[in-house]
Amino acid sequence: METGKLLSELFELYLKKSSLIPHDSRGLIAVSGGVDSVVLLHLLHDLSNRFNLKLGVAHYNHQIRGVEADEDEKFVHNIATTFGLPFYRESMPLLDSQSRESWEAYARRQRYAFLEKIKQNEKFDWIATAHHADDQTETILLRVLQGSGVEGLQGIREQVGAIIRPLLIFSKEQIILYSKEKDIKFKEDVTNRFLNHPRNYLRHQVIPLLQKFNPGLNKSIRRLTQNMEEMEDLTRTVISWCRGAVVEDQNSEYIKLDKDLLASYPIYLQKRIIFNVTAVENKVINMRHYVWQNLEQFLEKSTTGDTFSLPQGWTLLRDRKNYLLKRLKESKSYPNIVDFKIDNVDHSSVIAGEYLLSLDLMSESIYYSEDPRLEYVNFDKLSGEYLKLRLWQPGDRMKPLGLRSFKKVSDILIDHKVDRFKKADQYVLTVNNNIIWLCGVQLDDRYKVHESTKRILQLGWLSLI
Repeated sequence: METGKLLSELFELYLKKSSLIPHDSRGLIAVSGGVDSVVLLHLLHDLSNRFNLKLGVAHYNHQIRGVEADEDEKFVHNIATTFGLPFYRESMPLLDSQSRESWEAYARRQRYAFLEKIKQNEKFDWIATAHHADDQTETILLRVLQGSGVEGLQGIREQVGAIIRPLLIFSKEQIILYSKEKDIKFKEDVTNRFLNHPRNYLRHQVIPLLQKFNPGLNKSIRRLTQNMEEMEDLTRTVISWCRGAVVEDQNSEYIKLDKDLLASYPIYLQKRIIFNVTAVENKVINMRHYVWQNLEQFLEKSTTGDTFSLPQGWTLLRDRKNYLLKRLKESKSYPNIVDFKIDNVDHSSVIAGEYLLSLDLMSESIYYSEDPRLEYVNFDKLSGEYLKLRLWQPGDRMKPLGLRSFKKVSDILIDHKVDRFKKADQYVLTVNNNIIWLCGVQLDDRYKVHESTKRILQLGWLSLI
């Protein structure tokens, strides 16, 4: 039997067994013009009638090889036209010279964003890329050299969401033989020969030596990745169980973790739980080795009040009995200082940061509230033309209700166990530089209501999130 025929039959059997590509589905094929992606396009086109597939071809021009890159794009466009398939293309924007992201990471991110955009806009069910067994071997060896953990040693998965890799069980040699026997034309990227790229060096210099020692290297790597996938599936199940117990509270402001319970787990599980909790839209944060190591030191040696910066804007705070996780939001246009005339405060409100301050003159003799978000002050004591609402500052002092002496606002916040996240957003209402109210926390004794008070101002402090 011809190698080409054997490969096409194995490919069809594999798809039927794996259910990677459903019948009657719409698929977008990422085609660079190289032998791998062109062979994938031919294989799927040959199966399209039997599987009743509606296919599209996508090409991403990285614009790093000038005329050659443009020729690749035209080549892929011509194949799509020959097969009667819709063609989608896009050119990559230049990487910002100030960016700290590597070109490879930037190109990959942009490429997959393009594919996802086309999938969404054109209602495709899946995206197929041409990764094969040799790509998997190179990826695993690179990650071993980089000291990767269990997650990294899973390598390239056959399916991640809508992205599938139907050639992952086939070798580069099988793909090239198929192209020769079927006389399939393709373009060759000369940059794949450059040995200054770590992947190319492994491909051309290291892997051939390893294959002399172990001719079944690809199969060995495949067994390793399957074992790692099974271990990772087990780990994620355990993380899900533990997360349910560790997370005490999760709201729009922060996520609260039980510090002692978290500490009772193995350190590896502690770190994985934290990264699981900080996943955005179910996408786990990519953990660099130094972040992984530094997080371990923080969990083992931090004291109350210490903070640790995580990727994607997350901050981990060690509180008295808990860990608090908060993600920094994009800056808003709300002012941090608001001035308004005392004469115009009745039935008024003002937004500051993520809070709403309301002010109402009362007709009834109510001057006490158990709700810290609601307070009553002696309006006649507010001597001055303006009230000012601002963030508290180090050195601020006030006379807490019931005390005759001044006390630092920082100490009052500690007494009320206000964590560092909330401290950063803590406002004070002042008149003539004197604090009237530590908003939502403490009233100043100088402005309390007495039985003889004639005019009472009700203050409300409402979170907008």
